[in-house]
Amino acid sequence: MALARSLVVPVLMFSAVAAAQGAPERLTFTGRLVRTDGTPESGTHTLRFVLYDQPTGGTNLWEETRTVTVSNGYYTVDLGAVSTKQLSSVFTGPERYLGISLDAQSEMQPRVPILSVPYALRATRADDADTATNADRLDGQDSTDFAKATHTHPVATPSTSGFMSSSDKARLDDLPSTFGGGLVKSGSSLDVRYAGSGGDFGTAPTVARSDHRHPAPSLQCTNRTASAPFPTGALAACQSDEVLTGGGCMDLPSGFGLNFATTAAPTSSGFLCRGTGGTVPSTVVTAVAICCKLQ
Repeated sequence: MALARSLVVPVLMFSAVAAAQGAPERLTFTGRLVRTDGTPESGTHTLRFVLYDQPTGGTNLWEETRTVTVSNGYYTVDLGAVSTKQLSSVFTGPERYLGISLDAQSEMQPRVPILSVPYALRATRADDADTATNADRLDGQDSTDFAKATHTHPVATPSTSGFMSSSDKARLDDLPSTFGGGLVKSGSSLDVRYAGSGGDFGTAPTVARSDHRHPAPSLQCTNRTASAPFPTGALAACQSDEVLTGGGCMDLPSGFGLNFATTAAPTSSGFLCRGTGGTVPSTVVTAVAICCKLQ
């Protein structure tokens, strides 16, 4: 069956699938198919549409194959409804040409040039956006009201203002050695002035908050014991950080007195148990010192 194309008319229409406030991504195309004897074609046919960058040859930029119903030679197809490639990516400025093939036959000639349509004419104006209303404004402010991304600030000196005034620069260059009673300049750093270091003053380099609290201390007591032959004496002494609060002696032989002291330890207090008088028995006595400290 030999067919001839007598009329192909591209028509642009609004589409329901167009993005809000944007140009539709579909192009409604209407054409007519007639046989070589002038008889209009009818029935269902398969049409292949290809967009090229040249009237002959060239590169295939976009294509779509559609099954259309032809009535009295006329058919209408919504280009872009099937292809996953958006038409807007094809119409970037240069001329485009539409090639049409019927039922797997060779492409009909000549190709149809795609001319400007209302949305395309508007898009051409958008290429020159610097002439549009508010094109150089941000939130109503002119672009000259804002600093450039590549702007720089001049360096300030004690005699020349830059990103700060020269007087402020002079103050920074000549900082005082002390700031009130609690701060002191040490080299290039600003430190806290402490009353002292070590001992009761502490050595931590940090400062407590004004509303800090101390946990309640607890009293911990330990029984220190020591045993020795009687009557030589047994000494139970507290450690250097403990305080003697009590004590006594155990395992004393019957009939012997008790002599004890609370300051006999060389470095701390303690209990010394030593017998007095009578015959010395062979026994061992134990001294006990109750030693306590706060924790």
